[in-house]
Amino acid sequence: MKTRIIIGFIGLAFFVSCNRHSDKHPEILLNLPHRIEIFNPYLAEILDSTSLFSKKSKIYSLVNVSCPTCIPQLYDLDSISQKLKVQNKDAQVIAICRADDNFQLIKYFFESKKMDNIQIPLVLDLEDKFIELNATLLNIEDGMQVLTNGDNKILLTGNFNKDKRKFLELIPDK
Repeated sequence: MKTRIIIGFIGLAFFVSCNRHSDKHPEILLNLPHRIEIFNPYLAEILDSTSLFSKKSKIYSLVNVSCPTCIPQLYDLDSISQKLKVQNKDAQVIAICRADDNFQLIKYFFESKKMDNIQIPLVLDLEDKFIELNATLLNIEDGMQVLTNGDNKILLTGNFNKDKRKFLELIPDK
């Protein structure tokens, strides 16, 4: 009889433990495309995907680089990156670039030196999958940034310049 009671309590404890675990909400992760090219001829060091995505925090922003009026968003992102460096924050700003012209316009701007020196990496989404991979997670708009931790768990979405305090609170110091 004692054995049945002990087994019953163990079974009940196991059941309660499993129920609590299943009530946890899954983490929302930002999904990255598989086919990417890291591009920016102005960067002093050549980044590979391992070093690029290894920071404790990352700020992603989607930019249509086949749209001439959208290109200035890259300067805004570069400005955010510089602000984070001045404040000694451990974050990488990453422009996820999509294009309707096989990235010809942005490459032309860089090669012809019509693009000012920016110090952020451009991640070229070669198959234009970023929006599709994150359609259920994000309402991606122009000028919106997504802050993630090192594991790409989404911490905050918004506009860095409008929500600067919120972003800075969540980004660890170096």
